[in-house]
This record gives sequence, structure tokens and C-alpha cells, in this order.
Amino acid sequence: NVRAAAAAAVAAVAAAAAAGLPTPYVSRELTAETILNSWSAEDIASILWRYGEERQSRFLARALVAARPLTSTGQVKAVLEKVAPGPPKLMTKRLARVFQALRIEVNGEMAELETILTAASSLIRPGGRLAVMSYHSLEDGPVKRLLRSGSLVGDAPPKDAYGNTLSPWLPITRQPVVASEEEIKQNSRARSVRLRVGERTTHPVP
Repeated sequence: NVRAAAAAAVAAVAAAAAAGLPTPYVSRELTAETILNSWSAEDIASILWRYGEERQSRFLARALVAARPLTSTGQVKAVLEKVAPGPPKLMTKRLARVFQALRIEVNGEMAELETILTAASSLIRPGGRLAVMSYHSLEDGPVKRLLRSGSLVGDAPPKDAYGNTLSPWLPITRQPVVASEEEIKQNSRARSVRLRVGERTTHPVP
């Protein structure tokens, strides 16, 4: 049950904070307005591709730079609809990808996720478990790689002389756990959640 897992995760974070364990949060002053009005088209295109998986990232980035100054989401929406028009459903998805990319960069979401995943291998004792809920494929990727190989970049874990894998994590969920239709009816935001669980082994971090 995704909702129950969320409650358990919140409780775990609260317990960690009470114990004085470090957190991955990093204070940032970056804003979407700063990105849109001061970054180069190349840099904007980079985050649209990396965090939004937008195929027209370079074209859209150049259009946004040419339309400066941009001070509202309405202006961004108008620019994208003008230079890359399409059916309403297509435009909704494109806008979602662009704003997702900006949000992830502004909040430093991927950096924080990677920080906590890296720390988990050291903080969790053998036999302890790590449960992570991801809301899109960009988040799910590093979680899956960590639990399968012990590496965020997917490097193969070392093996002993007999060919046995020496990964610091044992995947408990071979496939991600998703919400049931009943749960989605009660909480529509659960639709995109992917839950993965791994157990810390005695093997060291590669």
C-alpha cells in the first residue's frame, strides 16, 4: 500500500531528524525566473533535455531566450504555444515537461536524491531496509540502479572468486510496487508513484 509506505517514510525521516542524523537538504536561492532570463540557451536546453526529456529542448530554449524578459508562467506558456503549436493534449504534456525541468533544477531535487541514496548505504546497518517512492522515471532510475548494483550510475557490483555478486543491497521488490485502482480513486496523486525496497547486506559499498 503506497499510502502506508508514505506514512512509514515520514516516520523514518522524523526519527532520523530526532537522532540528529544529517539531511540532504541544501538551501538554494535559484529561481525559474533567473534561469529563464540569465542562462544561455544551451544551458536551458540542457535541463529541458535532462530533467524534462523534451526532444525539442534546443529549439524551445532558443525561443525562450528570444522572448526575454519572462516573468510569469503565462508568458512561458504563450511562447511555447506560439513557436511549437499542437493539439491541446500534446501542449499539456510539453508544458508539463518544461515546468518539471525548471522545478527539478530550482529545487535541486536530483542532487538531493543522490545525496540521500549515497548516504543510505553508510547509515543503514546490515538487515535494515530502504524504501523509496519515486514520482517519475528520472527519480526511479537511480533508485533502481542503487538497489540492483550498489551504484547510482549502474556499474556492475564486484563478485567473489565463485562469481557471487557482492552488492551492498538486496532488492526486496524486483519490480516497483504501484498503487491499486482503489487507492488511486482515493488519492489520484498515487497514480504515478513507484515504490522500491531494498535490504542492506553485509557487503561494503563499491
